[in-house]
Order: sequence, then structure tokens, then C-alpha cells
Amino acid sequence: IYSLPPVLVRKSYIVTAYSSIVAGNKFFYCSASIAERKVAYYSVDDIVSASAEELNTTETEIDVNQNLVYNFVADNSGNVYTIGYESSAYYLAKIAPDLSVEKINLSFTPVDQTKYNYQANSLAVSADGTAIYVSASDNSVYRYVIGNAGSLATPFIAADADGHALNGAGVVTDPQNCDLYV
Repeated sequence: IYSLPPVLVRKSYIVTAYSSIVAGNKFFYCSASIAERKVAYYSVDDIVSASAEELNTTETEIDVNQNLVYNFVADNSGNVYTIGYESSAYYLAKIAPDLSVEKINLSFTPVDQTKYNYQANSLAVSADGTAIYVSASDNSVYRYVIGNAGSLATPFIAADADGHALNGAGVVTDPQNCDLYV
């Protein structure tokens, strides 16, 4: 766990901690709530060595576009996952430690954190690191079993017949007992 010092990363807008993650000595983030942007990262070493005034390095962009605010999660292999958006379609982006990107098409629209609650996570990783849960705007939660794109074909959890809505609900897992909370 890192405790990063406060530094001014950009003068024009704030990099938000609710849409970022530290993994593999990199600080990944995206400020797509402002406009469609690419996911980018800074070296943690650069942040730690920066003065409180300003980080004197530029961000490095990755080939993952976001159009809204989505959180990041990491699996046991050091891969980082987030939601990407391209040509009016969403995908689950897997960013490997070598920064290569795999785009896994989604047949559904993920929950938009900005529409409901910045603290409502769109993604959660299972406690054992073998699955990624995606909260969807169709009142369901999908489970991506890492390495099996077909696992996203049907909802893992769907709203019941009485119409109880999950729309806008975030997802989180308990690392102690593997429970999934919606």
C-alpha cells in the first residue's frame, strides 16, 4: 500500500483518487468526467520524489479511452482492469504489467459512476483475484472469469422479478470472506 505525497499533477484539473489505482509502481488514472480521455499513468517514483509544488514529468497515455468515470481494479498477476469506450461501445480493458492492452468487448453498458455516485464502483475484483465483477445499467452484475470472455455473455446477478433495481449500485468484494456486495 502506497501513501503518496500531495503534489499538483496538473494545473488545469484535479486527478481524482476515486478513479485511480497504484499497481506495478505506476499510478493509473483517468479524468474522463471532464471530457473523453485516455487512461494515463505516472511513475510512483516520480510522484514520491516530486516537490509539493508540482510533478515535473508528463503523463504517459495508454490506448484505453474513457468517456465517463470508472474505477480501476488489479488481479493477482498485476494486471489492471477498467472500463473503456470506443466507437459507441464499451469494453473491459486489461492493462498488463508491460502496458500492453487487451480489449474485451462488453454486450452491456456499465454503470456510470458520475450518474449515480462517485463512490459506487463499476468494477470489483474477487478476493482470490480470479474474477472481475462489472455493475451494469441493465439492473445486473456480470462476472468476467479472467481469461474467459464468454463468461460475460449472461448476468451473474440480475434484478428479481419483483423489480428491485440494481441500477446505480456499485460492487465491492470482502477480501476476508469473498462476499460480493451490491
